[in-house]
Amino acid sequence: MQKITFTIAIIAAAALSAPFAGFAKEGVAGYLFEYDQKLETDTNGNGVNDRTSYYQGDRLVWTAYDEDENGAADLWFRFKNGDTVDLELADRDGDGEPDLITEVSSAEKAEVIFDEQAAGGGASSWWVYAAVAAVMLGVAVFYRKELLSRFAAGK
Repeated sequence: MQKITFTIAIIAAAALSAPFAGFAKEGVAGYLFEYDQKLETDTNGNGVNDRTSYYQGDRLVWTAYDEDENGAADLWFRFKNGDTVDLELADRDGDGEPDLITEVSSAEKAEVIFDEQAAGGGASSWWVYAAVAAVMLGVAVFYRKELLSRFAAGK
């Protein structure tokens, strides 16, 4: 009797979870989305899949493009109602993270809401920060040695 009850419980749990088994979640730059179908496509016929489309039911949710065909997406579109783009994200520096985010209104007016290059971000700004930090460290080491030598000399 316990075996039958246990078997029924397992079957019931499997049946209840079945509608949720096909959904997956992903995210791009903090924008999360759910999908139940993922379709990879070779758009230019060269044998490399360069577009991934994500569907929820029959509705298109996101599309990701690998424009330089390096295996990582560098252009993403989010769709509203399955047919209208309402968000575009672009990775212009090849680090795998969007550095340009553009919202598209229902009147198809595009507005940039984040541009890392225009804001002074990106890889080039890290070199500036590193250079400034190196100079500050050099000055601190120099003055530390200078102060220690003066202290030792009793000045």
